[in-house]
Amino acid sequence: MKKALRFLLCAISVFVFHMCIYSQNVAPTSKGKVLVGGNFSGSYSATTDNADYYNATNSRSFHTLELLCKPSIGVFVANRFALGGEIVANYVNSNDLNRLGYDLGLGFSPFLKYYTPWGIFGYLSAGINDYADRQTGLSYSLGPGYAYFITNNVSIEASLLYERTEIFDNPSNDFHFLLGFQLFL
Repeated sequence: MKKALRFLLCAISVFVFHMCIYSQNVAPTSKGKVLVGGNFSGSYSATTDNADYYNATNSRSFHTLELLCKPSIGVFVANRFALGGEIVANYVNSNDLNRLGYDLGLGFSPFLKYYTPWGIFGYLSAGINDYADRQTGLSYSLGPGYAYFITNNVSIEASLLYERTEIFDNPSNDFHFLLGFQLFL
């Protein structure tokens, strides 16, 4: 039993070592490569406010629909380290008392991404967003993600980002789960 376990651990170690060396030599994240793609996120929430628990006719329902799209382009300035920019487009439709109606936002954010040989990456961005109601805000995003490489030059990415947006003196803190598609040219 011990020999089989040692053999299995040795085989796994050799395999992992080989994959690390191989991924560093032919990785699509090598210096000079271009990263083109984008991410998408959406959410819908509905709540009911029962102002009078004994009379259901006084209850109000609220909904919020949020869509976020972030097309991006970047270049690998070092192995596994990308620098680029993204356009941030978001749409919010709500009948909540704090956010009546809809709002469209458009912004630009430079970003940094660092990919590990195993597809895990870190993401950081800071940018300016402009909204339809003529408000301008600063936003900061930070979070981890995972890139699943379908081929050597195409990946599907999933990331969880913490985002802080500051419009005047009204900051908001959100978490976004994003799905994306990237081409490594």
